[in-house]
Amino acid sequence: MFCSAIYIVRINDYIEKYEVTILKKCLIVVSISVGILVVLLMCLYYFLMILPTNSIMAKAGKVFKGEVMLDETDILSRYNRDWLDIQNVTVDLSLRRTWVWHDGKRGYMNIVYTACYYDSTGDLVSGSWNVDSKWYIEKRNGKWEVVDIYELA
Repeated sequence: MFCSAIYIVRINDYIEKYEVTILKKCLIVVSISVGILVVLLMCLYYFLMILPTNSIMAKAGKVFKGEVMLDETDILSRYNRDWLDIQNVTVDLSLRRTWVWHDGKRGYMNIVYTACYYDSTGDLVSGSWNVDSKWYIEKRNGKWEVVDIYELA
């Protein structure tokens, strides 16, 4: 009788350990699955939302740096450097997308930019720091374009 009670206790201990082990394995599998799902969703967001708008960011970067001058019909022309009459200007630019959302035809981009302009002696001539900007975008003729910009004063 005593031996059978010890045997039952040992079986119960084994079952409890085994159930804990199964529970741990299940939690590990669920955690890994959730992690993989998050990575896949981030990749999907990148390929559907961010990647198509790279051309806008490249164009804006060139405008900020003064590499191109846009005519006034383009909304990004507000960042033209034509107001700066100094020829040898060094530009320190940080242009980041913090959020992008569109439906394939129109949407918006939240941008944060810092643009510092230095003259040939290294003195700061002008600058804007950590400016939050919302760029409304539309796809026209297969190309993404900024159609409106909202910035706080």
